[in-house]
Amino acid sequence: MRWRLMEGLDDIGLTLQNEADITAFEATRDAWRPKTLPAKTDEKFVVEVARPVE
Repeated sequence: MRWRLMEGLDDIGLTLQNEADITAFEATRDAWRPKTLPAKTDEKFVVEVARPVE
C-alpha cells in the first residue's frame, strides 16, 4: 500500500501499468466472449508519476 501511495497509483493506474498485457490477452480471446474497450486518452488530462515505473 505504501508503494502505491508513493507512486500516486490508484486501482485504475495500477491496472493501466499492464495495458499491453491486457490488450494481448484480449486479442487471443474467442470472438463470442466479451471484450474490454480500449483506454481513452484525453490530451487535457495528463497523469504523471513521481518516478518511472519499471
